[in-house]
Amino acid sequence: MKKIYLLLSACALLLVGTTMAQNRVVLVKKTATPIIIDGQEDAVWAQADTFNIWNWGAGKTAPNELDFKAYFKLLWDDNYLYFIGFIDDDDLMTQERAATLGLQDWEVDCWELYWSPNNSKLANMTQMIQVRLAYANKSSADPTASTTGGWGDGSYLNGVNFVKAAMNDLGTGYIIEASLDLAASADAAGLEGIGVNDTVGFNAIANDIDGEETNRENIGGPIVGAQWNQADTLMRLILSPTVVSAIKNANSFAWRVYPNPVANELRFTSNITLSSLEIYNTEGKLVLKAIKPNGSVNVSLLPAGLYAVKATATNGKTYSQKIIKK
Repeated sequence: MKKIYLLLSACALLLVGTTMAQNRVVLVKKTATPIIIDGQEDAVWAQADTFNIWNWGAGKTAPNELDFKAYFKLLWDDNYLYFIGFIDDDDLMTQERAATLGLQDWEVDCWELYWSPNNSKLANMTQMIQVRLAYANKSSADPTASTTGGWGDGSYLNGVNFVKAAMNDLGTGYIIEASLDLAASADAAGLEGIGVNDTVGFNAIANDIDGEETNRENIGGPIVGAQWNQADTLMRLILSPTVVSAIKNANSFAWRVYPNPVANELRFTSNITLSSLEIYNTEGKLVLKAIKPNGSVNVSLLPAGLYAVKATATNGKTYSQKIIKK
């Protein structure tokens, strides 16, 4: 894309002419098993609620969903809060471009997470941590390496490596998955712990800045100067005792395909037996079909490029995902 779009979390309510607004309360489901942070959408994520990014920065026009789309999901267990963010974008900042321009994490395509373990409502945000999960940056071999310095005096969670993240480059977008350490966060906030029914302040912003490096001073602007307890700034997460697992019921279709990009063997996991797997090229032509595939299909003979994979389960449910053939 050729314009800057700063997106506020879809979970935020639009504040219009009032300072009496309340944060949106969101119940975060608990996963029965730990999530592997690898940038892949594990089956259990199918049971998490989806939050679409829809509230745009002042004066900005939302692009067509075919041009840019952002959404995220949240889960937790006794050790971590889990985040997975999805970006569909037609023009992504490359690592080479970021390095040439010397861009930092906050000057490129990225997710920004705002995290307050004790749900502080201080206007100066000194009891909050900002985590940037970048698609690319100027030098790091791991673009998802997170900032650990807080706001204000910089002491809050400063130097505490409480975030683990991984990025999956889809070519036409990317997935970033992260875990936030609850014990480290509680310790920094002076709490005995963070667990079931506790409240945590949280916000997620998706930044799309590719092609507009000269305007990077606007990146992150909507959050600056906002009051911590205003509804357009953050959510309040309640860590719910409701437990979910990868297989919810016989009609729930949970699917994962990997690796992506792929060179030879395209693997998949599914909680329901597949009746077929079809692969289409960008012209909509069927180029490969497997009947009752068992865990993988060989795509080595396909030309390099972008493809759409359509999986059909025996219960009639379907799932589609874009892949890149190397």
